Amino acid sequence: MPTDGDDLGYNGKDHPPCRRRADHPNPYPFNRDTQQGGLVIMVAIFVYGTLKPRETYHDRYCRPHLIQAMAAQVEGRLYHLPMGYPALTLEPGWVTGTLLQLRDDTGLAAMDAFEGYDSTRSPADNEYSRQWRSVLPCGGEPLGSAWMYVMDHPRVQRYQGVWIPAGVWSHTDWPSIRPAPETTPP
Repeated sequence: MPTDGDDLGYNGKDHPPCRRRADHPNPYPFNRDTQQGGLVIMVAIFVYGTLKPRETYHDRYCRPHLIQAMAAQVEGRLYHLPMGYPALTLEPGWVTGTLLQLRDDTGLAAMDAFEGYDSTRSPADNEYSRQWRSVLPCGGEPLGSAWMYVMDHPRVQRYQGVWIPAGVWSHTDWPSIRPAPETTPP
């Protein structure tokens, strides 16, 4: 059964250094690549908003593809957008979220579709860019890299995003979205 973050001591509000339960048997559950000293995370994505465990769209877009999850952090700055979801920029700061290890590329494709990201379009035509960036566990050594959705700062400014200094987004703190209705094919 995939872990949703509960057993990793992640409560969605911890910030660098994130705290984890001392009794967790393995704070770095991802497989290590012995040749490069990094981690083997072929299909890994860092999520920081509505795709995190216990957030609005996690069960629909992430859980079916999830192998495991762990609290993590990345360098950047987090903003709440008036549309009801957050954006990560590459400004100085820290963002706390969840590193998800997925079964295969189908999970990433589902998240790309949800985020409106299409790698064949120009960056100006995507709301977010999907970037491969360094990820750190909360309070530990670097894990390696993972995909994450990043928005450029000028777009955040056009959207009138509100900076979240703590670097942690939650629908309970920013309750402005509702789940979209499920669609059933005809």
